[in-house]
Parts: sequence; C-alpha cells; structure tokens
Amino acid sequence: DFSHHHILDPQTLCSPPETASVSVLAASGAMADGLATAFMVMGHEKSLALAHRLPGVEALIIAKDGTRFSTPGVPLA
Repeated sequence: DFSHHHILDPQTLCSPPETASVSVLAASGAMADGLATAFMVMGHEKSLALAHRLPGVEALIIAKDGTRFSTPGVPLA
C-alpha cells in the first residue's frame, strides 16, 4: 500500500499525498539523499524545476498512481 511511508511533510505531519518514490542522481550520496527526501515532499512539478537548476542532478519521481516524471537525463524504460 503506497498511502503511507517513512517520509513526512513537516507542515502536515503526514506522508505526501502524491509521491510514492523518488530516485536522485547527484555528485554525492549525501546530496542525492537530501534531495530525494525533499522531492518526496515537494511534489513532482517543484522538484523537477529545482532539479533542472542544479548541475549534475537527475531525478525520477513516481506518483502513487504509477505515473512517472523525470528529468531529461533519466531513461524511462
């Protein structure tokens, strides 16, 4: 069940309603981990906009309905 997970939105104290999974490629594991957590809460539109502004960052975001969103550098097989 994708309704709840360990990431909580600090404003609502609930799991983000849209996002089921986020994968991030970045220059370091720490940066990728921090961005993935933030992107879970931010939603796909704001997350992809931020990823586009950060050099070397790619992201794959999967919504709870299974829809996939990604930056151009992530192949969607």
